[in-house]
Amino acid sequence: MFCKPSDPPSKTSAPRPEAAPVSRAGVPSLLGADLVIEGDVECVGEVQIDGRVIGDIKARSLVLSEQANVKGDVSAGEVRLSGHLDGKITADSVALGKTAKVKADITHKKLAVEPGAELEGRVEYRD
Repeated sequence: MFCKPSDPPSKTSAPRPEAAPVSRAGVPSLLGADLVIEGDVECVGEVQIDGRVIGDIKARSLVLSEQANVKGDVSAGEVRLSGHLDGKITADSVALGKTAKVKADITHKKLAVEPGAELEGRVEYRD
């Protein structure tokens, strides 16, 4: 009745179905506040970082919460940042919240900076 993947199925056992791909549309990947990653992060969807990353980040959409601390370059379609970032940002849309502390050159199509955000670096518009 049961067999290891390497065993051929018996004539009485039903064929095993292929694993269906899991759709996570609309559900962001979350890196919690107690997590430290040393290395690059890449996500085809949205990722929210509450912890610490030492490395580059690529994502369609990126949220860095107030607790987030990133040392590395960010490349994304959309970046919403409320924590700390030391690196470079390249994105279509960048929004810096009032608690953001950013040491980075920012290349963007659209930039919003709330009062209170700290930004040290160059800002360059790209079409």
